[in-house]
Amino acid sequence: MQNKELRAFVASVLSEKDLHNVEPEIQEKLIDDLTGRLEDQINRALINELSEEQVEEFTKLVEAEDVDAIGTYFYDKKINVTEVVTKVMSQFRASYLTA
Repeated sequence: MQNKELRAFVASVLSEKDLHNVEPEIQEKLIDDLTGRLEDQINRALINELSEEQVEEFTKLVEAEDVDAIGTYFYDKKINVTEVVTKVMSQFRASYLTA
């Protein structure tokens, strides 16, 4: 399931884009698609903050399905997740609204 906050953010960006003539079913599919894309961009940006060694370490946690360690990994490595996410969301918004 996609993050509710990201879905709300994407919906607000679509509202700013003024797509009121789009049918509700299509708008929901668009929100789903764009939310997935935004999540991918956030994940890539977070991974880009890691060194090669950290990427390998993180990959092992994912493969082992160590949910607790995965959930705290970036914080444990002192990566400012909020800053990275905010930057990606701002870039997403600007890119979508100017397209």
